Parts: sequence; structure tokens; C-alpha cells
Amino acid sequence: GMHAKQRNMENATGTDPFLEELLDMLIRNKGETRGKNLGGLCRAVKNRERMRCNFTADVERELDQLVKDLEELGELWNGPVKMPTGKHTMSAAPQRFDSLLEGLRSILLNIRGVIVFLVKLGTEWAKALLRLFMRPEFEAALPALAEFMEIGRQYVHKDEGHDPDKSNLINSWSNFLDMKKDLNTMFCGDEDRPPLLASDKYTKGYYQLMQKSLNSLGDNVCYRTGTGAVLFRRAHPTEEQEATSLALISKRMQIVCEVFLEACEADLLMARGAALLLHATSSPWPS
Repeated sequence: GMHAKQRNMENATGTDPFLEELLDMLIRNKGETRGKNLGGLCRAVKNRERMRCNFTADVERELDQLVKDLEELGELWNGPVKMPTGKHTMSAAPQRFDSLLEGLRSILLNIRGVIVFLVKLGTEWAKALLRLFMRPEFEAALPALAEFMEIGRQYVHKDEGHDPDKSNLINSWSNFLDMKKDLNTMFCGDEDRPPLLASDKYTKGYYQLMQKSLNSLGDNVCYRTGTGAVLFRRAHPTEEQEATSLALISKRMQIVCEVFLEACEADLLMARGAALLLHATSSPWPS
């Protein structure tokens, strides 16, 4: 049920080294008790009150500026009006599936504020995260991972098992087929019908919101240290670069989805076999 799907999702993302690195550096890594390594970004912000206050201030300031910058470009911000920055959204609880998605959402929707926050911090820990943000696959991989988790969350909670009339083998198989269809729509497509992840009609999609936020910074942006060393640099991608990046990430996500769905299907077939065996052994009539 729920815990099996959660395990399957994490195992599936672990088959892609970059997606695994994203989850570790942004959420799961544990920090040193006494050291400069603060662990995953969400864990660091959540566990240090002063850092969380600075983070929230930068996020709120950048949100106001984001709205103004987009207005100058003749565009509107269609993301959240109030950005998620609280303790519960910057979590890394292994027993709570939603914590992974909430952490990714908080970073993705706050990406301008996150960059400014890390630039101001300027430590080696912050620089490592900024280098992660500058990798070519990052801008498509982070939203794709969030969409994967978002779809999974819908079906994970349908299998929580609180109501046996709603959580049973028949419904589970139907839910599995619906989930398979949703994942396929998100990451597969062709020239006539692009993957939902890349569709400009998906205006509230994570990729679209993150691109709008980053593009509001201008065609080229570069943050430097006092000595002139580059902390973060981003050039507005060309249409060809954007399409190539999306195509590569979509292909990698299709592989992740295949691994995830195969594991879920195996769990369902195992549960069905166990149910049939239980029925056969408990029946008062000979078979």
C-alpha cells in the first residue's frame, strides 16, 4: 500500500544518479553536529532558526520583486501568492512521504529567493548548492522530479487503508492504471502532443513556474563574490537548448517511471496471490 509505493518511488529515483543527488543535497543529507556541512538545504533551513528567518526574508523580498519584474515584461505571476517557507514545508521526515514533495516545492517555487539566500551566505556549503543549480540538467530535472512525486502522492494516499471500502485490491489495480496513464501523459509525447511537463498550456506546471521565475531575472544574470569569483550564473536558454534539455530529462524520467511502475505492479500481483491463497485455505468447500 502506501509505504510500498513510497519505497518504490525513492528506489526508482535512485536509479538516476542526478535525481538521487538532487534529493540528497536538497532534502535528505544529514548535517554534521559540529561542522560546516549543514546537510540538505531543507534540513539546514528547518533546523536553524536564524537561517530560516533569513531564508524567509529573502524569499518574501524576491517574490515582491518577481511580480514587479514580470509586470515590466508584460507577464503575470500565476504561482502561489504566499510562498511556502514554514518548518513543515522544509522537512525531511523519512516516515512522511509528503516531506519530499513539500521540500522540492518550497525550493522550486522560491528559486529566486533560494539563489539570493545562498549567494548571501557564500560558504562552501552554499557554493556547492549553487554549482548544482548551474548544471545544465537542473532546470528541467527539479520540476520533473516534483511532478513525479506529485502524481505519486495522489495515489499513495489512496492506498492508506483507512477505509477498506475504498482501499482494496480491486480499487488498487484501477488506481495503478490511472497512475500509469498520468505518468505517461506527464513525460511521454510526440510532435503533435508534447509531454505535459513541456507544454506551454500547462501554465501552473512546476517547470513553467520555475522558468518564469528564472527568466524574470533577465537574459543573463551573474552573482559574484567581492573578489569577482562567480557564485551563480545563468544565461537565458535558447528554444533549442530548452527543447533538448526537456527531451533528455523526459527520457530519463520515463525510465524512472518504468522502474517505479514495475515495482508497484509486482507488489499488487503479490498481494493478489496472497489474497487468493488466503481465500483458498479459509474456504469451507473443497476446491
